[in-house]
Amino acid sequence: MNYTKPTIEQLATLIENHNDDAPLILTRFCDGEWWCMNGINGKNCDGAAMTPQLGRALWAAWWHFIAIQSQPYGINSMPHIHAKTFTMSAGKNIKTLDPWQWQGTNVYDSSWTETAVQSGEICRLLSSIPDAVLVGTDHLESVAKLAGWQFIRCHNENAFLELSDILNALQECWTQRHVILCCGLAAEPLAMHINMQTPWRTILDLGAILDPIGGRCSRRYQRDLAPEQIKAMSDAIIKRKESI
Repeated sequence: MNYTKPTIEQLATLIENHNDDAPLILTRFCDGEWWCMNGINGKNCDGAAMTPQLGRALWAAWWHFIAIQSQPYGINSMPHIHAKTFTMSAGKNIKTLDPWQWQGTNVYDSSWTETAVQSGEICRLLSSIPDAVLVGTDHLESVAKLAGWQFIRCHNENAFLELSDILNALQECWTQRHVILCCGLAAEPLAMHINMQTPWRTILDLGAILDPIGGRCSRRYQRDLAPEQIKAMSDAIIKRKESI
């Protein structure tokens, strides 16, 4: 497995230099995803139900993105798919997999995003995102307005049941080449379908990164952020909007 982490600057540059033939795809398989994929029932920290159906969908997404990473020119059933793909995952979970389940993939520890937010590096990434469509819950609509992005509302606790509606709504945003996902456990299955239907799109699963800008600190590390750190994240988005 390739544990080489791309730097914020590298990811930001890939976003700014969007290539329709090989867009960037950033996915996240963290604790909740792995619990669900390994048959644990109940709800995750966001109240999303972990069901067998969702677990199967997450495994399908995992294999889909591994196939893209392992075959630089696509795979036989989807020869049109070729993307620069990075998968964030909790390291302790990744290490439980057999080698054939991750061989050749770009996987790195998901705590990287926490560090990037706390250090302020995340502002560089946020300032690189141009016109986009954001898929998220109600509190993120204000973030979309701030950035000038289109917004598709979903329900974090049952977003997986809304996949068809979200995909249909994305068809109405056909000109947007960048899709930002902030929709919990449904993000990876959704990213897979988006990639299959519109392989020229850059897909960024930002998880809860945007929550503080929307007035909600949903993760422990976010509760330690100073007001000026959150303002810097907002300013990064505004700066990008003004430069377009």
